[in-house]
Amino acid sequence: MFSIKSSKKLKKQALVAEGGGFRNVFSAGVLDAFIAADFDPFDAYIGVSGGAMVLSSYVSKQYKRSYKTIAEIAAHPDFLSARRYISGGDYMGLDLLADIENEVYPFDSEAALDNIAKKDFVIVCTDVDSGQPCYVRPTRENWEDYLKASGALPILIRTPIKIQEKRLLDGALSSPLPVARAVGLGAQRIVVIRTRPRGQRESYIESNIESIIGSYLYRDFPMLQKIMKGHAEIYNAAIELMQEAPKGIEIVQIAADEPLQSSMTQYTPRSLQNDYRLGLELGSDLVHKFNSEERD
Repeated sequence: MFSIKSSKKLKKQALVAEGGGFRNVFSAGVLDAFIAADFDPFDAYIGVSGGAMVLSSYVSKQYKRSYKTIAEIAAHPDFLSARRYISGGDYMGLDLLADIENEVYPFDSEAALDNIAKKDFVIVCTDVDSGQPCYVRPTRENWEDYLKASGALPILIRTPIKIQEKRLLDGALSSPLPVARAVGLGAQRIVVIRTRPRGQRESYIESNIESIIGSYLYRDFPMLQKIMKGHAEIYNAAIELMQEAPKGIEIVQIAADEPLQSSMTQYTPRSLQNDYRLGLELGSDLVHKFNSEERD
């Protein structure tokens, strides 16, 4: 269930979108429900990896852009390529994703910038040299570059994305659920769109396996290896923060009760449709509950 307080009593509200690869089709559904209802009470937006992509479509008010992009890239045979990876390239084709986003479903950066002119919009990346998160407010010139960096999933992408002398990878490495950042921006109510079931923690076994692989792939980046080794602790600490919110802070999670049918890299056309529709449903539920509270 959702817990909603009247926005009249709140000074600032933030919307946080977790990453999750193809699971972000669920987030796309939630945000399309918001767009359809003209629901946008937020003062700040913070997106991680695929969450940053779907939030970008949300603030530009491009209904179904994220869903169409995800479905298009999922159908492309060259987006995920084991052959390319074995040959020394990246398993995930980020340039292909950028081409589809720019040419097939272009991002309306002008509308996005107009809509967030007096708000905070943050894309989360990880600086591989320091191992620290980078919280970036994008500009018209670099918005898509930072989306690419934030979505550069570890292990699947061998070489960090270089922007303004910084080498960057997936923001989920260092700040997978940036609720603390939203608190730091002064938000009193934080709505978090999850791509995992509510309360699900990071597996230490899975994290250790990724750390072992990463120690080889990223042997020239010791701080990145360190952050990968401690990733489960970082993720689980964010879960604890959401479960025990600081005094005066309300955290609302939008999450499925069970794992989504799509995963980080595995999907079918049916799983994408079903996860998207579930997002639409839960997003509409939140809008209804919010509006009901406003009328009371």
